[in-house]
Amino acid sequence: MIEFEYDQSFLNNPIETRMKQSVQIPITNQDYLQGDLFITANPQDANRQDRKQDDEIKQDPTPNPLFINHQPTKNLNKNSGKNIVVFAHGLGGHRGGEKSQSILELCQKRGWDFARFDFRGHGESSGKIFDLSGPNLLADLQAVQTYLKSLGYSRFFWIGSSMGSWAVAWHSLLQSGHAAACIWLAPAIRFLHRRFEQFSEEELNQAKKSKSFRIRSEWLDIEIGEQLYNQRDQFPPNRLIQEWQLPLLIIHGHADRTIPIQESWNFFRSCEAPEIEFFAIKQGDHRLVNVLPDVMAQIERFLSSYW
Repeated sequence: MIEFEYDQSFLNNPIETRMKQSVQIPITNQDYLQGDLFITANPQDANRQDRKQDDEIKQDPTPNPLFINHQPTKNLNKNSGKNIVVFAHGLGGHRGGEKSQSILELCQKRGWDFARFDFRGHGESSGKIFDLSGPNLLADLQAVQTYLKSLGYSRFFWIGSSMGSWAVAWHSLLQSGHAAACIWLAPAIRFLHRRFEQFSEEELNQAKKSKSFRIRSEWLDIEIGEQLYNQRDQFPPNRLIQEWQLPLLIIHGHADRTIPIQESWNFFRSCEAPEIEFFAIKQGDHRLVNVLPDVMAQIERFLSSYW
């Protein structure tokens, strides 16, 4: 059963979101995802706003970060379906974080529909983070996509942060035909591999015996089951590099101490897809909240070119 709660506080603004729906999306008989859907105002107003904003952001407003892009063809069939931006948070995060809120405000300004949700074991969704797994992350995204498709959405602009980027990447690769473009923020491209490469042989042996792994960083300290380690071979990072074809913007900070920027650069340099852009921010850490104006400017520029 899907439950709706309507927030009418947006009705006074002719451009921003007209309706917020808080949604529970069932996964199994026991599990569900908690999410929010923000519906824009009059589409004609949104289109007029798009045209106005397009003229305003032709020039890169952030001179300091390094901006590199392949030769984009921009050959997508625009406006061939109902568009929506969907945000996927990172490990230990939730749908209401600072990046999510900034993206929501951007979508309200541009008149773009926006959805966000909590992965299982996170935020207000059911489940335990101990049970985190690659297939479950993809099942969560599939449930969100199926629900949004039932509302008439057919072109998805996926934005993932860290672990969310990994999930968005594999979902878009395996469920081809629905994603219009993707944005990865400080992406954990090697999510199922890099974490465990940091363990010593002794730590790995102890974790295998206990069937659990302790993951620590400056942002979190959690325990997860052995399933994530055992699923590594199902998601080889090289497959993403070899098969990726969607328009993609990668944003990563030089000051990221959780996932080195070199991992994003290696993907960008190795992938031969024609429409990939790489934006490196000198002061950006893993969360990127200290450089959100730069991040939002690039997200707006990229999404508006494919919307």
